[in-house]
Amino acid sequence: MKLGEFFQKAGTKKIVINTDIDGFLSGMILQKYYGCEVVGFSNSKESIWLKPDVQSILSPIYIDIFVNRPEVFCIDQHIVAYDNAHIDRILAQGTKLNPNLDVSRRTYIGDLGKGANYYCKYPFGTVHYLIALMKQDGIDVEFNGLDETFTIPGKDSHTHTVTPGQIILRADDALFSSANKYIANCNVWWANLQQFGSRTIDELIAIKNRYSAVMAAINKGDMSQFFQQGLGCDGSDGSFDTITEADGRTLQRRIVDYTRTLSQIIGIDLNIPTKVIEHRGEFLRCSYSEDVLNSAFTYAFISSPSNANECFCYTCNFV
Repeated sequence: MKLGEFFQKAGTKKIVINTDIDGFLSGMILQKYYGCEVVGFSNSKESIWLKPDVQSILSPIYIDIFVNRPEVFCIDQHIVAYDNAHIDRILAQGTKLNPNLDVSRRTYIGDLGKGANYYCKYPFGTVHYLIALMKQDGIDVEFNGLDETFTIPGKDSHTHTVTPGQIILRADDALFSSANKYIANCNVWWANLQQFGSRTIDELIAIKNRYSAVMAAINKGDMSQFFQQGLGCDGSDGSFDTITEADGRTLQRRIVDYTRTLSQIIGIDLNIPTKVIEHRGEFLRCSYSEDVLNSAFTYAFISSPSNANECFCYTCNFV
């Protein structure tokens, strides 16, 4: 399904984005090219924050997080199917886009064959998947020059030098994975994304090809410093665990500053809500079962069957 068709079917362009670099980048390009409105955030754990005028947690489209309700539209890139039959059930809903479902099928138990098991899952960010999908609607996503250098004054009183390409390839560790122990699988998936014909994907591949394993590791460290010391993020992947002030409603200044800085570097503005209401659930990790699956509002398989006791990550009981 093309993205344009997906939004038309959803009947809304109100989106919830993750509070990490992948979520913000995804929000930027969806806002610019599809007229989407960011109405909330998720930290992929216990919290979903929505604008006060959003009447139901079920009404927006969720980006970079899988929502386990057939009627809720979402776009993500995690392993969400237990087996091949589970993929068919999810696809039949017609409300989910995920490269492990619709580009090249992958499952937790690997019942689709050696080349389509958990270890061969999609290894990049939702933003890279979106960039490729947009080409189906005739869109080549345009950023500032991917090698253009920006010098950013950090919250740590130091300056940080960064390029748009570094930021985009940091989403879900795309660059580091492509140059280290997941090289073979990453090459398969870069080729899968290339089939959509996106010039932007070609440019990202050209950048990642310049990095050795050592260079990619150094770059990852530099990006961690940029995000955490420079921009005040909680996580080395440009993520935030919490986003509101003590009143529980007002967006923290660091989130506003982060958005403005990213927009400057990437070359795409992002409008975000400044007042939100938190919907809080219970975040758990455990082994998989049908009962656990049925109780989950959001979930992902986060490890292979070799670590079955903690393979399933989910959130339930949102209020």
